[in-house]
Amino acid sequence: MVTRTTIMQRLRHGIGKAINERFVETLVIAALVIISAMIAVHFITYQPERFTGFGLLNGYKEPGPFPGNLTFGETLDVYTDVLNREGKTTQYKVRVIVGDSFSTVDPATGVAGDALHPVYFLAAYEGIVMDGHGWEQAMSLLFNNTLVGAKKLFFELWSLDTTTAVYRFTRQALHVWIEILEP
Repeated sequence: MVTRTTIMQRLRHGIGKAINERFVETLVIAALVIISAMIAVHFITYQPERFTGFGLLNGYKEPGPFPGNLTFGETLDVYTDVLNREGKTTQYKVRVIVGDSFSTVDPATGVAGDALHPVYFLAAYEGIVMDGHGWEQAMSLLFNNTLVGAKKLFFELWSLDTTTAVYRFTRQALHVWIEILEP
């Protein structure tokens, strides 16, 4: 007759036999191979995140505040900052456009207006930025009497596509509201 103790002894003996030194060694080696393969695949396929940072600072090189209004004939002093993390040296262009509350930003072409609410090109600045570096551009923007009223000032970032020698909109646009007053 088989007793409970005998069953337990046989079970322990069977498990002990299954988990011998070779099995454990094989399991450890397999785990090391799998982990090594996963690490190798990660490093072979790793690509650092590529991005371009774009910012706007006031005349004191601070993130704000910006003047709420100016009289036409006055200048607005601002700075734009571009940070290149694209993995290559890139030529950038910052375009300054004046619009109003109906102006929109098209993801392919930049700031857009319409016949009733046109947009006006104010200035453009270009700079070449090495990977890992930044470009700060001082801007003194002058407003004439045709721009009187509440305006939205857009700063668009474009980058030069070296294969086609054409600037492409980076889909990055900053804007500031400003009231241009008559004297």
